[in-house]
Amino acid sequence: MVFVPYAQDPRAWLHLAVRTGGDPRPLAPAVLSAIRSVDAEEPVSDVKTMEDVVHHDATGLMYVAGLLTAGAGMALGLPVAFQLARMSRSLIFDVTAGAPATFAGVPLVLLAVAAVAIYVPARRAVRVDPTVALRCE
Repeated sequence: MVFVPYAQDPRAWLHLAVRTGGDPRPLAPAVLSAIRSVDAEEPVSDVKTMEDVVHHDATGLMYVAGLLTAGAGMALGLPVAFQLARMSRSLIFDVTAGAPATFAGVPLVLLAVAAVAIYVPARRAVRVDPTVALRCE
């Protein structure tokens, strides 16, 4: 993590992290009160624990990476499949070269299957404590 003074890099939003010795949820109202005492007009939203942030970001990163891989495979595979369908039209009886239902429906079904296949292990992986995972390595 890199800390940059606000005066050097002003942004439209800021993230505030507060370290506690115990459960951070009961301290949220006190932190909000401290912020309001400095600036009552300051908008504060999306109060989360670091555990929730890490859990959400890790599942999201794995999910997006998996879907990008599946999408790239489809982007490369669809033109090849279209060419193979055109070539097989002369070899196999009653095969159409560019059946729109096939070339639109099959990728959508594959993308849905990939989404579920990515989500289930990613959700399971996020539940594992990183220190336990590193100890097993």
